[in-house]
Amino acid sequence: MENNNDAEILARIRERKQMGEDNIQAEKDAIEADIALIRGKKKKGKENLIWDFTMSTKVRNMVARSYTNKSPVYIRSTQNGNERIAKAQNKVYQEDRDTPAMKATRYYKDTDKYTTGLAILAKVGWDGKKKCPIWSRINPLLAVPDPYGDYFIGDYRYIGFYGIKSKEEMEELGWDTSVSQDAVEGAKEAKRTEQQNNGLIEETDNNIFDVFYYFEEDVTVEVGEIGRWVMYALNGNTTHIHETKKLKTSPFSFFYWSPNGSFYGDRPANYCRDTQKWNAEMVNLQADKVRQEVYGTYLYNSDYVSGKDIDFTVKKKIPIKTGLDWAQVSLSNIVSKVPVDTSVSASTEFMNKLNRDVDNALSTNAIAEWSTPDRRETAKTNSMIMDSADVIFSLNEEMDAIGEQQFANIHFETYADKFTEADKKVIYAGSSTGQSALIITRKDFIIDGNLSLQIETSSARKKRLSEELAQRTQSSPLILQDPEINQSSKRIVMRKLLLAWCADMEDIEEEVPMTAQYLLQQSENKVLKSGQFLPTNPDDDDDQHLIAMGDINPDELEMVMHQQSHILNKIEKSKNQQQPMQGNQMLNWAMSQAMSQAGAQTAKLNQQ
Repeated sequence: MENNNDAEILARIRERKQMGEDNIQAEKDAIEADIALIRGKKKKGKENLIWDFTMSTKVRNMVARSYTNKSPVYIRSTQNGNERIAKAQNKVYQEDRDTPAMKATRYYKDTDKYTTGLAILAKVGWDGKKKCPIWSRINPLLAVPDPYGDYFIGDYRYIGFYGIKSKEEMEELGWDTSVSQDAVEGAKEAKRTEQQNNGLIEETDNNIFDVFYYFEEDVTVEVGEIGRWVMYALNGNTTHIHETKKLKTSPFSFFYWSPNGSFYGDRPANYCRDTQKWNAEMVNLQADKVRQEVYGTYLYNSDYVSGKDIDFTVKKKIPIKTGLDWAQVSLSNIVSKVPVDTSVSASTEFMNKLNRDVDNALSTNAIAEWSTPDRRETAKTNSMIMDSADVIFSLNEEMDAIGEQQFANIHFETYADKFTEADKKVIYAGSSTGQSALIITRKDFIIDGNLSLQIETSSARKKRLSEELAQRTQSSPLILQDPEINQSSKRIVMRKLLLAWCADMEDIEEEVPMTAQYLLQQSENKVLKSGQFLPTNPDDDDDQHLIAMGDINPDELEMVMHQQSHILNKIEKSKNQQQPMQGNQMLNWAMSQAMSQAGAQTAKLNQQ
């Protein structure tokens, strides 16, 4: 028996489910019809007709372009300016995106976006072994949305999805799927009957069970309570709740091709559906014309030959019978070919116009697809066409990037939620100074109010890097020739210039290696992070040591004090550039080292 609260929940879910289905059913039917056209599914009785693949070709082109021109999220920096964490976050995100499973998921995501207008990714779990979130693609046609929600901006009250579960999965939820009669005192049989009456299982032993997943904002949330959304798993006709889970946020990210306020938004099929149908009709008409030209249409005198006689084949012999009046009739008067018009220029030009209109609407013209442009066009015309295509394509990229930001927020929130205090990830992040290992812990994933996420598409990033290359090419000679700039900074400038030229990191390490002083500080970093204080040496190249330390965590007191010591050394050396450190200077340096060490130990004790 279900309590009153469950009855109220079920009634609300059924009402919203029916309202959502009524709202999108017509659009779902239209999308399914378009998918049939994209897949080349022919109607019964028309299997022998020539098919046109305009929609399929355009979708494949757009998927290929979108998939290779991803819209990654780059973390610019943390709010507290910690570049170390930002660098590690970027590397974690990149590695998680590039797994084979996520590449396949994103391919299906792009395909959904261009066939239905909408793609949905859902966070469905946590991989405890690999320590990363698990994402799954959700078929948009299985969704039952809030009719008044705006999923593009993430403003909605609820959403549902149809699904299935196996017999084993249902049993894991605690439901008896057996049809045996051996229950004690009939309890098992009564349970089975209850499930049958609720539509959970059929009278026969079926291994597949319909499930409806429903997500809604938790209206019972109190101030400070964890859990803002609730997930219900119900049977297909929503008469019984199998499972209830509290969620911190909605686990979905929505990717649109061209949002228009509706659940699915606009889709490419709306711009090429009619063209495909017309092209198919015209191609078949032209095929009939070619067939007529090959086989011909003939007028014949049935007194002398039959229709079967002029069904021509190779080396066929046609007997000529005597006419009814026994008169001798000329052969040309017995069979004559009907002349045909072989011109198809008008229909071909019309089809080309329709295809050009589709290219313009979808930004998939020959130039945008990176094929060779028409040689008759001038360079200026080609540039104008490309600029127009880029504007439309960039807009579509930005729409996808909004979904990408939803995805990134959920992705990092999952790390903060599932990563334990003992969990660690070792990330190797590259920079102009080489590859360095970063150990990232749970506190690095707590991003609320801490991270500044920046959306940058691949085309925008390529343009930015091109501008950076031009800037570095012009500014580097000025820096390298300036005698006031230290050698450490000049070495970094050279390495960054080589990186901008897309040089391989191994070649850079051979041609412009970091100094021994830099490598020494890298080894010292490991000791300092272990909690052991290291004094600086008056002969150190402080510039190289400071560069090697990079951005440090303010909680790592030994690192902070060591960094400050190098800064003080550098200041002292700048005051005495031409004078060796002797007497009182050596004493002052030794005292500063002692004070730094004592300060680190005191701060550490206070922190404990």
